[in-house]
Amino acid sequence: MRRLRPVAQRVVLPPNGFVYYTELEKFFDIIEHLLADDGKKAFKEQYRDIFLSRDKEQILKVSFTIDLGYCLMQLRADPDSVIPLPMMILAK
Repeated sequence: MRRLRPVAQRVVLPPNGFVYYTELEKFFDIIEHLLADDGKKAFKEQYRDIFLSRDKEQILKVSFTIDLGYCLMQLRADPDSVIPLPMMILAK
């Protein structure tokens, strides 16, 4: 059986260099729909609230892993982005 390498999916910064708070909220809402109720609470406290706090130092430290059954999805801040943007890493 072939082993899959991790794949990173980044939220791309628009040409104007600005991301609306509501755009990030919509992204996090999509992720929350994948989670059970207890997972939603943990996601909100351990990742979403910290990310939306705009505290860059804390944002760069935080990560959240979700077991989707067929793969793992890790959320963290994109270290290469000028402003903290979410990045998903999928791995089997």
